[in-house]
Amino acid sequence: MITTVWQEVLGVEKIGVNDNLFDRGGNSLLVTKIYQEIKSKLPNNDVKCFSLVDLFSFPTIRSLSQHLSQGNSINRLNQEFTQLDQNISRGKSRLKQRLDKSRSRRR
Repeated sequence: MITTVWQEVLGVEKIGVNDNLFDRGGNSLLVTKIYQEIKSKLPNNDVKCFSLVDLFSFPTIRSLSQHLSQGNSINRLNQEFTQLDQNISRGKSRLKQRLDKSRSRRR
């Protein structure tokens, strides 16, 4: 998908995964077009880990795709940790309710 967007915006027939965006004719105006095109094609979860600055920091298709893949992994881990934290909180709440119930019966 990244390759197709770069080819269309830069107006080139072929581009390699290790070709530098700026060596192939990219400039700040084209970078904003590329950013908008890629962003519109990414699933909602992936958009969070993609910024305009990433195109300057990761100027090859390979480096950008690796960055986006890594961001996905981090997002998934964050979601899993959030879910685990919620499960632990619910478990603590149930244990507290049982303890309170047990204490009230003893009185």
